[in-house]
Amino acid sequence: MQRIDDIADKIHKRMIEHKEAVINPFPPYLDLGATERVSKSDLQDSLQQSPPNDPLTPVVYTLRRYVRLHCPEHLHIGINELLKNYLDLISQECESILTERIWSNLTTLLRYALDTNYPFTVSFWNYLSNCTEPVLFYVFDERYFQAAEKILNQMLHMGQLAARAGLRTSKVQHVLRIMELKAEESSQKKLFELARDIRQNMES
Repeated sequence: MQRIDDIADKIHKRMIEHKEAVINPFPPYLDLGATERVSKSDLQDSLQQSPPNDPLTPVVYTLRRYVRLHCPEHLHIGINELLKNYLDLISQECESILTERIWSNLTTLLRYALDTNYPFTVSFWNYLSNCTEPVLFYVFDERYFQAAEKILNQMLHMGQLAARAGLRTSKVQHVLRIMELKAEESSQKKLFELARDIRQNMES
């Protein structure tokens, strides 16, 4: 098992050394599962393309491995480092795509933990819930409003997964309520309504 003090270094190097691939859309690549029609010329052009090499994939696989091997301390540190690097990399140019990639992977990781009966799911969910507060308010205070919207939508998905599994959502509800107040004070009507609606409908 990887030493705990190596986790931060490994994730930081993976995300910083491949910064452009983390924050930018992938180059054109013909994915037959994402298209309805294909032509002969499309096929010929695509044979010269290589599948995109996503630098986040090894990070996500590492976090899944910690779930599979029942290593809560490693998992929490890995999530912490992933989110710290996310906040370091975010900018106006990449806020939407970067946020979607990071937070959709965290939602998938929670679903994986629930589906595999990870024995430390409660502590994992509590830790992930605690992380939402500083991350969401950082992106909001820095005026990354697209990112805040993406995080809120992922919080809805995660909260619904947690509620169905019988996990407490009080921390997330608290964060959403503060988000409502902050958005209202800043005249961000769309985010105010989104946070309110998610808070009211999360457990329905």
